[in-house]
Amino acid sequence: MINLCLVVIATQFSETKKREMERMRLERARFQSTSTLASSTNNSEPTTCYAEIVKYVAHLWRRSKRRFLKKVRLLRYRREQRREQKMIAGETIRLNFNRRHHPCCPRLKQVVRNLRNLI
Repeated sequence: MINLCLVVIATQFSETKKREMERMRLERARFQSTSTLASSTNNSEPTTCYAEIVKYVAHLWRRSKRRFLKKVRLLRYRREQRREQKMIAGETIRLNFNRRHHPCCPRLKQVVRNLRNLI
């Protein structure tokens, strides 16, 4: 009689456990998000606080890097647009030979000599 009771209790426990595990799995699948920071590659195991902080810092780094590169591209584009507008308007770009070469550069000396000969 006792053995029969134990068998019944064990089967009821295993069925209940199966139902609960299935319900938990469905809930995890429903609340799992693939587009947010909260999602990770392995959601079945909880991660440590340190790992979450490292992931968040990495996320912030990638985000700020993208924003910075976007601003750099925008600034370069605006500068190029201003140069093109100056060229269209007929403004000439003045060349400063002293800044294009190092003071000891032989080419600079040659350019200066040529300019002096022209004058």
